[in-house]
Amino acid sequence: MTSYATLDTAIEAMRPGAFDYLLKPFSLQDLKDDINRLLEYRRFLDPAKTMDLYKTIREQIFNLIMNKSTLSENDLNPALTSLNEQIDSLFRFVRGCERFVLAHRDSLAHIAGYAEQLKTRNPENLCT
Repeated sequence: MTSYATLDTAIEAMRPGAFDYLLKPFSLQDLKDDINRLLEYRRFLDPAKTMDLYKTIREQIFNLIMNKSTLSENDLNPALTSLNEQIDSLFRFVRGCERFVLAHRDSLAHIAGYAEQLKTRNPENLCT
């Protein structure tokens, strides 16, 4: 966050990975929204969690294929139910990622609005 914003400082902050760029004065709601987006980002973009989920589903499918001739219907139904729950979990994860991407898109649009404000305030500092 800054009270002396320029287009150069906005670009400089975002280039190495700043999550957002807040101009002072800002509302507590703006800060809360940014923090919530960051927490959502950390929760959904966990490569280890994604790989664990993928490996679990892959292993369950592989086990069902390999054991299908020896499984009774009483064993097959719970296995299919478990696999279905894992696939549903994967789809919930993907929906969460989609929500995050949409929120991040909105955040970038917000930053673009700040950049436009900065251009009109200080046009001689424009970056090409």
